[in-house]
Amino acid sequence: MMNGNGMVVQLTLSAQQAELLSVVAHTQRLAPIEAIEIALTEWLERQVRLDKARQAMRELSRGLGEGSSHDVARKHDTYLYGRPAA
Repeated sequence: MMNGNGMVVQLTLSAQQAELLSVVAHTQRLAPIEAIEIALTEWLERQVRLDKARQAMRELSRGLGEGSSHDVARKHDTYLYGRPAA
């Protein structure tokens, strides 16, 4: 459900998940909701990076059969991440 500040979500955890969340959040000195927000943010950021990499691979594969550059293996970091390998 959306409200003026974002989306309200109700989450049901198993007893094991709830216990683990409590322990980990306490260890990190976080409220459980803060730990959930961090985990969700990191997951979403990872999904965005994966989607960008998949799109780059689709674009690369379109050109491979059309006589484009044969340096894909050598320059894959540049093609995927926009920067050369370190």
